[in-house]
Amino acid sequence: VQAGFFSFDAHALEKRLLAEPWINEVSITRQWPATLLIEVIEQHPMAQWNTRAYVNPRGLIFEPKMLDQTFSVPKLQGPANSSTKVFQHYQQMCKLLRSTGRRISLLVLTERMSWRITLDNGMELMLGRDAPLERLQRFTKVYDQVFGERAHKVKMVDLRYKSGMAVTWRKP
Repeated sequence: VQAGFFSFDAHALEKRLLAEPWINEVSITRQWPATLLIEVIEQHPMAQWNTRAYVNPRGLIFEPKMLDQTFSVPKLQGPANSSTKVFQHYQQMCKLLRSTGRRISLLVLTERMSWRITLDNGMELMLGRDAPLERLQRFTKVYDQVFGERAHKVKMVDLRYKSGMAVTWRKP
């Protein structure tokens, strides 16, 4: 710090620190006679966004220079400016899937606004454009009865039908 205790521009330092991608919040406090207390809270990645950025718990994108491949976070993909919508759907879909014991490893919103999920066991769910949450809820209601012990044998479930689903099984 080159300036004096009173002339130091704490706001400029805060702005400069917040420009760093991994920093979420900064608090700078002057402590008499000659101390600055700087509290930094780092970003917490909840998901990877479009292979080049992360989404924090508030659904905001932050883009570090390099992605850390050691993070085991779900991947979210979607068109530009759709991160908030995709993250909100991700949170709702996670709640719906909780009863099945499955987790989302990939959630995709296509350019045509169609939803697709890949679960942690490799099962793919095609939800389509209309009412994706209702379709996913229909899937969770029958998960144990229809798939149960055979879930690892399912390749894809197409839920784009009004009152049913089509199942593609993995080849033995």
